[in-house]
Amino acid sequence: MAQPDSFLARWVRLMNRVQAWRSTLARPATGFVSQPEPRTVGSVARGRQLLAGNFMFAGHLVQAQPDTQPDAQAGAQQGLWDITPPDEAFEEELQGFAWLDDLAAVGDTPARLAAQAWLWQWIARDGRGRGAGWSPDLAGRRLIRWIHHALFVLRAQEAQESTLFYR
Repeated sequence: MAQPDSFLARWVRLMNRVQAWRSTLARPATGFVSQPEPRTVGSVARGRQLLAGNFMFAGHLVQAQPDTQPDAQAGAQQGLWDITPPDEAFEEELQGFAWLDDLAAVGDTPARLAAQAWLWQWIARDGRGRGAGWSPDLAGRRLIRWIHHALFVLRAQEAQESTLFYR
């Protein structure tokens, strides 16, 4: 395995970014031919912990600051992408979107609003092939989760959000 700062590791990261950028040049999908069903099941307890601001990924617990706690009216928490990951494994789990399984398992309106808010924040922050999470394995995991839970996150969304989701 290559050292984290070796020429080979830097080359691989550069090529991953180039390929992610190239994928944005392709014509995006505009919808699904059939309604995708979730193929993965999350944990209701873990979903509730996420909504409470307790982010447990890769063995690290990071609690949201009081000003990022969920708004009772909006049902969405703004702190998921604002937290500083303690290590690379934490960041990879965050970028893999497995937490979407847990929010979908909860399935209520606050969970859906939080999933939508976090998804759109990720798209605005990293959706152009820049930032963390653009290695092929993470992009694949993210894509699988997005397809599995498309009905959950696209419910009651405007056409603009759907366009961003499919792009």
